[in-house]
Amino acid sequence: MLRTKALDPLFTAVDAAAFTDRHLAALAAGTLAAVRVPGFLETRVCQATLAALDRLPVASYAPERVPTRIARFGPSLNDYRTGQGRLDAERYWRDAEAARTAWHRSGMRPDPITLCMARLGSAWGAAVTPATVNGRAVFGGTLREINDGTLIHYDDISREFPTGLFDQPIVAQLAFSVWAAVPDTGGTTTVWRHRWEPADEQHHEAYGY
Repeated sequence: MLRTKALDPLFTAVDAAAFTDRHLAALAAGTLAAVRVPGFLETRVCQATLAALDRLPVASYAPERVPTRIARFGPSLNDYRTGQGRLDAERYWRDAEAARTAWHRSGMRPDPITLCMARLGSAWGAAVTPATVNGRAVFGGTLREINDGTLIHYDDISREFPTGLFDQPIVAQLAFSVWAAVPDTGGTTTVWRHRWEPADEQHHEAYGY
């Protein structure tokens, strides 16, 4: 017998002209699914970001790691997690510094990362800065081109690195994505209200479920 749960009427997505501190607090509390801000970055910023892609070293994930083709730039911490749930620091910092150098050399102006952090900080009422590991700031300019969708997945830094990773304590984790370009049709993002539980692992495949 198939059992379904009623949808939580509080867990919805809302559109807004700008982020506010209330939006961020509701997201952290799990009473909002997502906040969409269509004009978060101006068209000229998105165009500059797209133009700079030709000046960045873009690669694809290995098929055994990601079954659908996803072009990418910039290291993601998950890709450097060891089997013991620790960071392969030597590989990560090497690739992070190379990505940071390539980012600056691309001449991306204005810098979308700087703009995003400033605007999120303005909404929250306090400066937003990169997390650090042993005093070194992690790289935050990961770019992805996703044309064939992704698996259902989640990011939980506390579970992925159970012995700790950042110098800062983790109180809540929010996902933040900026679309520099979208298709005329399709491209829907679904946010699932589901907390991880051990039984989920029987459905684990590559990076997702």
